[in-house]
Amino acid sequence: GYDLNGLLAYRVAMNKILDGATGGYDEQTNNAESLMHYYVNVEAINPADVSRKIPFLTLGSNLNRGDTLTYRARLQTLEEIIGEISLVSGLGYQIRLDLENKLFIFEALQGEDKSSVVKLSPNLGNVKSIEYMYDEMTSRNVAIVGGEGEGASRYFVVSGGQNYTFTRDSIAYTTDGRRVEVNEPRFETGKFGKAFLIEKGTTNLAHDPATDINWWNAAPTSGIIWGYVNEYSATEKALKITSFSHSHHGHSFYLNIQRDTYFTIRANIKNVKNPLRSLCLALYNSADTCVKTNYVPDILAQYNWNNHNTPDYSEGWITYKIPSGVYTDAVKYTIQF
Repeated sequence: GYDLNGLLAYRVAMNKILDGATGGYDEQTNNAESLMHYYVNVEAINPADVSRKIPFLTLGSNLNRGDTLTYRARLQTLEEIIGEISLVSGLGYQIRLDLENKLFIFEALQGEDKSSVVKLSPNLGNVKSIEYMYDEMTSRNVAIVGGEGEGASRYFVVSGGQNYTFTRDSIAYTTDGRRVEVNEPRFETGKFGKAFLIEKGTTNLAHDPATDINWWNAAPTSGIIWGYVNEYSATEKALKITSFSHSHHGHSFYLNIQRDTYFTIRANIKNVKNPLRSLCLALYNSADTCVKTNYVPDILAQYNWNNHNTPDYSEGWITYKIPSGVYTDAVKYTIQF
């Protein structure tokens, strides 16, 4: 089975790297046994971040054995560090269980030359590797990300190590239209497989039609003469489009253009007469002159929006953006539907 030395496999050398001290490395020169004790102590027994402490782990007696070595630690596991020092110095090591005192004791072991009785070894060509690990501990809860640069100029960010609760106070949808309930995270397939979709804060740009119907029926000062008339129905508690033709000047709200930024329209929709058309926009310049009608933006995803036609309210949404480089003089738009 796996011995207690496996405790060292899940501690990464982080002492001194985050503040850039000593060029971003924890470099030490000492005898091999003291080096082992030093790194185990600063990374697992008395680390600067107390949350990284391994409970009940302590150091055994240091007999200062082994040649004087210099070692540079940064982001290796403790298992790698102690293993490399052990290989160079000829010292072994173990974590011993002290049942009486309820402690895990790290200690170095003096190696003995047993080469005369060795029958299996990589040096003899009959063993591929002296190490085999089968690890079922696949979960990790801390990510360490390093930027460009070397030594003290390299920037590190540590994230995780805490318990987080995901919250979202509204339903949402994946890009394929699957409904995701309140407080349930969304997962999407990305460049490197399926990943958790980060929820960004959103702002509702629409005014309440019960109190500001004029915002929805903003009249253009120049340009096209088409439009539709809206009114708020207190009975339905909804915005009702009463008519649409070239003789009407009322139309929907203006929104400022934010290039390459996705927006989502989400609504409960009931069709009384006609199905909902695919999304089209009218673009305006800073002088309120319409520069483009029937503009179709880039559609990221939609659900139950295009040709929506139901006799009872059902939810539909569409996510779109206006990219850079198209109608560059346009600064705002309205929705034609």
